Amino acid sequence: MRSSSIHFFERNQDALFAPGFVSLSSAMIVKIMASGFEVITRDTFFITCRARQILSDNLHKKIYSEEEIFKAEHAINGHLEKLHEYFDTRIKQGEQKLQGAGFEIDEIQRLVSNYETLTVTNAVTQYLDLLSKADLYTAICIPG
Repeated sequence: MRSSSIHFFERNQDALFAPGFVSLSSAMIVKIMASGFEVITRDTFFITCRARQILSDNLHKKIYSEEEIFKAEHAINGHLEKLHEYFDTRIKQGEQKLQGAGFEIDEIQRLVSNYETLTVTNAVTQYLDLLSKADLYTAICIPG
């Protein structure tokens, strides 16, 4: 990853992280991950984790409704779902084109690199899954 001025991982050492990795082959997708990963991590962590801590410690159920407080989290999840649907549809179309040409998706070879990740929220996991789908999409659907 490229250097970031956010320093999320250093500033939030009390956050629970799950190690993982993502395999990518497209330089374009790697650049997107390098520039967006820490931003997505920071933003989703504060929206989903810190907001819950602050609101559950400081407010009583009579004062707020859960739906209002978690509106931002629901919006993120809804957007991620739409992106997953988009890439699933495009990948399925790409698979059909490959099959029309006499190939199967598992016959396509790509030179991938594995990138280590730290996941702090489900949204970060979904983001990494989207990057994987986008990477596959670029490999099978975009001539390069």
